[in-house]
Amino acid sequence: MKIATPEAKRFAEHLTRIVAKHWDSEFFGPPTFSVEPGVKFDKIVKTDSDGQRSVHAFVDVEARVYKAESWRKPAARPKYDDTQDALRAFRNSASDRRIGNIGYLYASYKPAVNDN
Repeated sequence: MKIATPEAKRFAEHLTRIVAKHWDSEFFGPPTFSVEPGVKFDKIVKTDSDGQRSVHAFVDVEARVYKAESWRKPAARPKYDDTQDALRAFRNSASDRRIGNIGYLYASYKPAVNDN
């Protein structure tokens, strides 16, 4: 039986709390994040309030965070050296209206700037 790393479990729990804190919708509830353990990588799965599931990210045994290339495969290189760096970036994107999305996992991601 595969067991998820403690870092991956904490990462998923923190993502769920951050999204719940910043969620602003009267029509549906915030997504939740869970861990599906793997041999080399733990998969962080986002589940929407309607039950739809998607891969949010992958976390390796050294707590590095990877963007998902597909449901089963992480990208070749990590986007963050540890889950704490990824959580900081996720929190910073929380003020952006895309809370819960994976924009912070893209190297070119920059929060929207209001030019007014």
